[in-house]
Amino acid sequence: MTMKVSIIGAGPRGIATLTRIVAWYEREHEENEAIAELEVRLFDQFPIGGHIWRIDQPTELIMNTPTAHTTLYTDETVQMHGPLRTGPTLYEWLRDFAPDFISEQGEPDAADLIAVARRLGPNDYAPRRLYGVYQRFVFKQLQQHLPAGVKLTFVQDLVQDLVPLNPGFRVVTSEGSFEADNVIVASGHFTNQATIDQQELIDFAAKSNVTYLPPMFPGDADLSVIQPQENVFVRGLGLSFYDYMAELTIGRGGWFEPVGNKLHYHVSGSEPHIIAGSRRGFPYYPKPNNEKGYGEKIRPSFVTKEKLTQLGEAGELTGNVLFGLMKREIELVYYSLLLHQKDREAEIADFRTQYQATTDPAVLIDRLFDRAEQLDLDFVFNPEQRALASTNYQDFVVEFLQQLIKDATAGNKHGPITGALEAFKDLRDQIRFVVEQGYLSNDEYLDFLIRKYTPLQNFIATGPPVLRLKQLVALIKVGIVELVPAGMQVRPVNDHFEAISKRKPQFQYEARYLVDARIPVNDNEVTANPLIKKLLERGLASLDARQLADGTSFLTRAINVEQQTDRLITADKEVVANLYLWGVPTEGKHWFTNVSFRPGVNDNSLITADRIAEAIFSPSMLVETPLAV
Repeated sequence: MTMKVSIIGAGPRGIATLTRIVAWYEREHEENEAIAELEVRLFDQFPIGGHIWRIDQPTELIMNTPTAHTTLYTDETVQMHGPLRTGPTLYEWLRDFAPDFISEQGEPDAADLIAVARRLGPNDYAPRRLYGVYQRFVFKQLQQHLPAGVKLTFVQDLVQDLVPLNPGFRVVTSEGSFEADNVIVASGHFTNQATIDQQELIDFAAKSNVTYLPPMFPGDADLSVIQPQENVFVRGLGLSFYDYMAELTIGRGGWFEPVGNKLHYHVSGSEPHIIAGSRRGFPYYPKPNNEKGYGEKIRPSFVTKEKLTQLGEAGELTGNVLFGLMKREIELVYYSLLLHQKDREAEIADFRTQYQATTDPAVLIDRLFDRAEQLDLDFVFNPEQRALASTNYQDFVVEFLQQLIKDATAGNKHGPITGALEAFKDLRDQIRFVVEQGYLSNDEYLDFLIRKYTPLQNFIATGPPVLRLKQLVALIKVGIVELVPAGMQVRPVNDHFEAISKRKPQFQYEARYLVDARIPVNDNEVTANPLIKKLLERGLASLDARQLADGTSFLTRAINVEQQTDRLITADKEVVANLYLWGVPTEGKHWFTNVSFRPGVNDNSLITADRIAEAIFSPSMLVETPLAV
């Protein structure tokens, strides 16, 4: 008898799950030759690599993680029950395998892509399309070295429905159906149905001589309609903003020239005038140049597993307490790096010991550091407040961005500000631990984690490489980009769009083009993903709902899964056997699911992929694998 497994999604999570399932089968088959044969089908409407990483997107759209910090393979640090299967990181693949493999793929611009691959070092940021090629490599390697008894098929089609057969399931695509004993849904980002505001803008654009591009992935947008030298509103200053910025400048023939430690932009004449803003009115902070090696990251002194467990079990871990501990982590790194920067290395060990022991760090800081060099976290977390109070908003923002650029260019082991803010990234596992253990009350989960901490995390720690901020400053200086002060609001008026700053209404602009540069949020209640919609309609899936202290409830908008196994939970609160879902659709149930897999750090995504494979081959061993903390 053949065991049939279907994996829906051929992006990083789907590929990682596939590699773990094959590894588990190989071991089980070696120990017991009588075990059933395995038939695996991998589904995606896009080629291997999925939507975000597809190979036909512009090369100027780059990743947000250094090449050496990206992998799809397990390593010796991953705490899992399955067999270890190692392979090259993205950087190692670029260095050792990419040229030959790219040549074999027959892409029309293979020579250019190979040249880009050869230029990339371990701390560089690769074009997204190259990560897509890497995923194809991982898949091809697996396909070419399948153990006996395994059949692997890739079905390039959109899965539209999943019908329970009891036992098993029928996977339905637009062109056929396939039976499976086990199904893993590993889909990534999907667009949502238009909001009321977005639909009004879509309708206005349809009947007027204007263009509105709703939230989508920048690589999908047709920007050719935007005419040179005309105003275009870009709503959002996160990662998608930088993508659109690159496409509308570098992608139109402009180029940047290094001048000292800055950049100068040479205008092609094909660029529009980009008028960009957001609620905060401030661009995401840059990622500092990476200096951290394999498995190297900030180790906690205050948000340790022991401390979090102690507070959580005692019912004393509130959002304010957790945020206070995170601030201590940031200050400890900041002042340690500041001492190094000021050639006071001999004082670092003693300072760290005193800081970790004191209950009043302000006294210690006042004694050791001048007021002007002390870390003002209120300003760092809310720079727009001081910018709004300045006489020239644009100049203030540019000056502060240049300070951040200088700090980030020094590197994450030397720049005090951006190096310290990496605590938000390096200590995500500690926040995940708090979430998975349920230490925050539902009220704290909503008010602190969802409404306060996660948006701040995005602003501080998920920004672009520092190169992008250098480019932004250069574009502002030549007048290609203009930033709208905080509280950007856009409305349709007659035959154009108008934009103002809610906080500074005297700033008013007009344009015929509006780009919503915001990645679609994970909201499964209004998702356009046909499979998720069908699962919810059938009651085979449900949304994660939380009861608040006042008796009301709120939806995290996540698909509800069993915390330890990622099996779906039905509308009747029952766990669905042999049906798993993990990744982006669970954002809200789990926390910060949309990150690349990193080698050497006991990566949680790799733990999850192995745990699901284990559940398939050893269902009697459905035990929780410890989270990385």
